[in-house]
Amino acid sequence: MRRKRDYASLILLLTSLAVFAFAAWKLFGIYAEYHQGAETYEELQDYIHEPKEKDDSSTSGDAASEDETEGDGSFILRGV
Repeated sequence: MRRKRDYASLILLLTSLAVFAFAAWKLFGIYAEYHQGAETYEELQDYIHEPKEKDDSSTSGDAASEDETEGDGSFILRGV
């Protein structure tokens, strides 16, 4: 009887280790994707230029400007 209990404990331990290893592998994959996205956002910041203050005399229909903002404050890249 003792021998069956040892096998059951060993199987339970190995199964637990396998589940732990699988979960750690999946969590590492999620972390790697998150880290890659953060690096991409940092690289994209080099391409973003904040708009200069517009004077009242400037025309609002100027399509040649590189950066413009929409009403919600998001940036639009033009001519890239």
